[in-house]
Amino acid sequence: MPKEKVKKTKKESKEVKEVNLDKIKKEIYAYTDETVRKYYLQEIEKVNKIIIREKNKKILFRNFIITLLLLIIVFLLYLLNSTNYFTRLINPEYKEEEVVNLVESKTNEDKSDSKPEEKKEPTLSELKETYSYLLKNITINEESSYIKDYYNGNLTSELKNYLALSLVDLKKIDDMDDYNMFSDAILKAAYEELFSDNYKSISFNYNGNQVRYINKLNSYITTDIIKKNETNIKREITNIKITDNKVAISTVEGLIKDDKLYNIKDNKEITEYKKDDILNYREKLNKLTYTFENNKLISIK
Repeated sequence: MPKEKVKKTKKESKEVKEVNLDKIKKEIYAYTDETVRKYYLQEIEKVNKIIIREKNKKILFRNFIITLLLLIIVFLLYLLNSTNYFTRLINPEYKEEEVVNLVESKTNEDKSDSKPEEKKEPTLSELKETYSYLLKNITINEESSYIKDYYNGNLTSELKNYLALSLVDLKKIDDMDDYNMFSDAILKAAYEELFSDNYKSISFNYNGNQVRYINKLNSYITTDIIKKNETNIKREITNIKITDNKVAISTVEGLIKDDKLYNIKDNKEITEYKKDDILNYREKLNKLTYTFENNKLISIK
């Protein structure tokens, strides 16, 4: 082989080797740089996630503590308010009448919820206070010509007009020379306060005084001046029974005259009477039951 050719080949080989080495170096540097960058970026990302997670834990824990403290404060304020602490703070002169035990109060509430309170029946005294007014307008005098009808429970139209006139204010009745005159409307208004049935414009007697209805005048005229219906019949309530809209009032009644007690029906004297409570003699006196419906008298038995 010629020398020149050999030399040339070596030279070319050297150049090739030199070119390949530089390229390899560059590739190695590029690969190393990219690998290192990826690695550190991944590590940095991991560290950031850990930091964020720890930071979130701290925030959640802080929020939990704050919420817990707020709940404790609210509960303490509630306890202070339940003992009227703030009232006493504002008004030093305030005196608490009763200290309420919260535990006992809650226990009592639970008991009341589990067992409904039994309805207490009203006493006779309580019923009297509520319903005795119904009898105040039902009065009769011993001299009335209707007293037998009254105590036999015979509520005739004449008797009803008699009871209605007892309710009329005498100031509404005109006084003439020796008699009275009043319009039918006055008696009708009083009648409708006592009874629920239809009023009838008819003549009747009032303690010996004739009350005549004059149709043409639409008025009543009496034979004498009407006097107030004073009565010496004493009445005591023995029982009151409520049924729907009806009120039944039971009574014991007796006539007291000249400090003596009499049975009204047979006019028999109760000889042992000592000016005490007539209830002590109820077995020998008159017993009546007045029944009212919607506050109107419907029967006497």
